[in-house]
Amino acid sequence: MYKQATIIGAGAFGTAMANHVASLPNRRVGRVVLYARDPEVAEAVALHHENASRLPGYPLTERLEATAGLATALAGADLVLMAVPAQHVRAMAVTIAPHLAPRATIIELAKGIEQKRLRTMTEVLAETLRGAPGRHVLAALGGPSFAHDLAAGNPVGLTLGCRPRRERKRLQAALATDDVDIKVTHDVRGVELGGAIKNVFAIAAGMMTGVGIGDSLMGDYFTRALVEMRDIGLRFGGRWATFSGRSGLGDLVVSCTDASRNFRFGLYYAEAHRDVPSASPATLREAAFERLGTRTVEGLPTLDAVAAVARHKRMLTPITDALWAVVYGETHTPAELLAEFRRLDRRRGREGLPVVSIALHELTPQLWFRRR
Repeated sequence: MYKQATIIGAGAFGTAMANHVASLPNRRVGRVVLYARDPEVAEAVALHHENASRLPGYPLTERLEATAGLATALAGADLVLMAVPAQHVRAMAVTIAPHLAPRATIIELAKGIEQKRLRTMTEVLAETLRGAPGRHVLAALGGPSFAHDLAAGNPVGLTLGCRPRRERKRLQAALATDDVDIKVTHDVRGVELGGAIKNVFAIAAGMMTGVGIGDSLMGDYFTRALVEMRDIGLRFGGRWATFSGRSGLGDLVVSCTDASRNFRFGLYYAEAHRDVPSASPATLREAAFERLGTRTVEGLPTLDAVAAVARHKRMLTPITDALWAVVYGETHTPAELLAEFRRLDRRRGREGLPVVSIALHELTPQLWFRRR
């Protein structure tokens, strides 16, 4: 179906996805090439069939090629999977543009919103590649999936957003297996927004776990987070139904566990505050980064971006507002997060929306949304 698939980015998820594509049945994809910026990583994957620095302990198929040469990686690729952090997608898109095949299909894997310009990742690609020769089909892949499960061959469920019907069916047929089930939708923005916004709620869930909220509240928290995800997602152009599926609710549920980097960031932030109550938010963020071993926490720039839009539009976003006040605003502590978001959430007095409100929410999201 595709002559060559190239995966840009040799992090944990990029490596796991590259291994999945390279392990597909014959004649779905010809060559599969993983681009790693670090030559040592590329050499380890090519020679030893393992990415020991980012995905240790998981053997990779010998069919997977690897290179540190970007032009080499993209030569002949009619399918490109972008697996770089969200805040670096624009720069990488500029770099790869001269090397892309004119009609290549590009699948975005990053889950985030560009902080400075408030763009989704496919919007970033569309803007950046506008001057590149040919027409590129842009798609987004989301859903509840961790790199270690994908690499281990455990069953996962994903949602692929792609507007051209023929191409999304082609991608589904190429990439889906018995273990990796893929549903498709034309709602590309909904897939991207669900994957990005859930990271914000994962940080809040980790923070509340870190201060000790007990076992019962998390079920209630999911319902409030899903309501807020829909409100924000619809305002940005997603569809109601998408946020109830894998790339919305499904991704939210698994991200609110300690397998999620965003959840662990919130947990470590709360624990750092417990140890040093007088520490500033900047100091607490650094402490959490140090424990994580990375500064890539996609939920943080997404939080800042979404909070800015919510303030400007006077949207009712209790969890986002309360979390921003803790992490950036210096007006609340992790121990006060739950009380603050519940105080703001009291504006929603009833469970669910009337049918008319749901219809207005879906049809005119730019005008109809809950206001502060």
